[in-house]
Amino acid sequence: MKELTEIDRLDSLARAEVTGILLSRARLPLIIVTAFVVALAVFAGASSDEMVAVRVLAVLLVLTTILVWQSSRYALLALAVLSFAFLVGIWLPFDDPDLHTLLGSTTRYVCSVMFAFAGYRWWTNGMPFIAARSKELDQERSQVRAWINELKGSEQTDRVVQFSTGSFWTGYWTYRLLKTRSFWVIARFKRAKTSRLMACQVLELGAVHIDDANAGKVDIQMGNRSISRIDLSRDVHERLLRLASEG
Repeated sequence: MKELTEIDRLDSLARAEVTGILLSRARLPLIIVTAFVVALAVFAGASSDEMVAVRVLAVLLVLTTILVWQSSRYALLALAVLSFAFLVGIWLPFDDPDLHTLLGSTTRYVCSVMFAFAGYRWWTNGMPFIAARSKELDQERSQVRAWINELKGSEQTDRVVQFSTGSFWTGYWTYRLLKTRSFWVIARFKRAKTSRLMACQVLELGAVHIDDANAGKVDIQMGNRSISRIDLSRDVHERLLRLASEG
């Protein structure tokens, strides 16, 4: 992480903060799944081989739940291992007649793809997440958290601009853009729910562009993301243009 440029480090830290928030929202569903599998491991009357598999999954679920609840830097890797364990469990040679039906075999393949994809995503995101939680980055992480808190705040400052999108093509989101001295910090929330942060990134000053030539509609380019034909109030439009021109 120290080998990255400052903006790349800050962007990685912002993404890691969002990942941590999303992990915290997964705590309750994870506890419910863990309790169900633990109950199966204790009370189910399956064959000895099946019981061993269920108990292994139960142990992995308990360990993963503990790491997630502790907000451990290794929680993503634990989720990756858990996903791959479920993937292996699906293909264990148990003699289940339902697996020989069209519905059963289709379900097996679909679940396999889902667990393989989830495991891959957790694993590839796990190493950057671990690096972003290192103590060497405490100062920069504190700065990123301060930016996120400002973006989530109920009182908007002069350097924060908000607009919402609401269509199938643009998605149903609320965006808040924070202009600092050196960077843009862009947060995406559930529409009209600024307590539900879904994504955050840090971009260079020249990464935000405004095009208002579409008959009253505005096109906004934010790094690699482009949003077309947005309705903005006059105040928001003017503030956004002013902030973008200052970069």
